[in-house]
Amino acid sequence: VTRNYFENLVKALENGLVDVHSQGTTSRSASFKAAPSKGRSGRGKAATSRSGYGKGLDDTDHWYCEHCTFANQNSINICQICNHRR
Repeated sequence: VTRNYFENLVKALENGLVDVHSQGTTSRSASFKAAPSKGRSGRGKAATSRSGYGKGLDDTDHWYCEHCTFANQNSINICQICNHRR
């Protein structure tokens, strides 16, 4: 990308992206796609939330690991995910 093309691109973006090639710097056509939505950390937004973990599980049949919050069966004394003891 040439400096002139980049400057025209910035101007076009500032003016509402009417036409990037209005200055005639290149004969190629450009197509633009919206970038995926990202959070403040720069990573993609999470599709799920941890706020309702264990929802719908009967607490009499499961215990929640203090280390990773996985819902383990009561018959097991070591977490199936992180091997943390009950």
